[in-house]
Order: sequence, then C-alpha cells, then structure tokens
Amino acid sequence: VHAERLGALLRRGPTTRLDAATLGAWIDDVRAERLARGALWTAPELHLQTLVVELRVHAPVLRAVLTNLLRNAEEAAAGAEPRAVVVRVAEETDAAGQRQVAVLVADSCATGPSLEDIRRRDADRGLGLVRDLVQRWRGHLVVRPEGAAGACKKAIGAVFPA
Repeated sequence: VHAERLGALLRRGPTTRLDAATLGAWIDDVRAERLARGALWTAPELHLQTLVVELRVHAPVLRAVLTNLLRNAEEAAAGAEPRAVVVRVAEETDAAGQRQVAVLVADSCATGPSLEDIRRRDADRGLGLVRDLVQRWRGHLVVRPEGAAGACKKAIGAVFPA
C-alpha cells in the first residue's frame, strides 16, 4: 500500500556518490587502523564497474558497511596463502529488472560465514552491524563464491536499490 510513497521518499532522501577517491579514503582509514594495531595488511584491489555510482544510502552508513566488510576480509585473508582482498562495486539488475548496486569485499580464505551465520551475529559490531544497517537501508546481504580466475575464494557484501 505504501510502496509508492516510500519510493518517492527514498528518491528524495540521502544519496552517496561513490567513486575511487572516496573508496580509497575509506580503505586508507582501515589500513591505518590495522597497521596501528600491528595487524597484517593486504592492500586490496579496487574494481569499479563505472567511475561513479550513486546509491540511495547515507554516506556514513555506506562507509560503516564497507569498512566493516573490509576489516572482516582482512582478518580472513591474514590466515590464507596467498593473501588477497578485492573491493568491488558494480551495478546489477535483479530478477524484476530493478537496478541495484553491489558493494562486495572478497578475500582468499576458503572458509567463511554463511548468510545464516551472519543472521545469528550480535548487532553491535562487525557483520552483525553490517546486517542491520543494510536492512535498514532496504538492501540485503550476499555471500558469493568467487570465480576460479583469482586468489579470492568468496565475497561478502551488500546490495542496495539504485
């Protein structure tokens, strides 16, 4: 009943323009945090389908989602050989033909949480926080296997309406 009104409100709501410079700054913050703690750092590859993508997500929320996904991937990759992390942003189309934006972070650890594992996490940190933020902004989490071409084995991320 309220879908049309909600859609109109969301179109007028906050949007974030996501580009390589913004992602690079967020990645640098996580790098500095990990190095300050003496943790291993695997410089992530950055894969952007387009130079700029707009998401109907408030920038601080999107930053919290990405940085928590990156922290999780860095921890997972620290125990794998070879170590690899990839941050990927791509536009997609869902089964109904609606445009979406996927923000994924892949790592080289062969094991990892399933969506069911993430659903059971505490809401105050890490993937539990990501889960709740993504749901509040009308997105959904994904856990995807990575292709055989690279060192990464799985990707965890968020998909938002575009």
